[in-house]
Amino acid sequence: MDAAKIKEMATKQGHHKTSKFQPSAASIHPILKKLFIISSASSQLVIADLNGNPEQVYEFGEKLFPQPEGLTFKNDGTMYISNEGVTSKATILLFRYKP
Repeated sequence: MDAAKIKEMATKQGHHKTSKFQPSAASIHPILKKLFIISSASSQLVIADLNGNPEQVYEFGEKLFPQPEGLTFKNDGTMYISNEGVTSKATILLFRYKP
């Protein structure tokens, strides 16, 4: 995974997180066949091809994602992201896949 490219993509999109990209969870989307990677340190979601080449970078909002650490998918593409509860309650957020 090219961390420099991820930083460059995030900067171009106006993201301002300074922590470096350190993956904490990864999973392959069952429909899109893309690799989704969470970095809690930089509070980002990176979507990459199956060779690990980053294609999209999203910055998490701290209110909804205080410490994103886990990621998984159901077969229908529904995504679950878990947050650890160090400073607040632990949560699991559900995001339905919409083609």
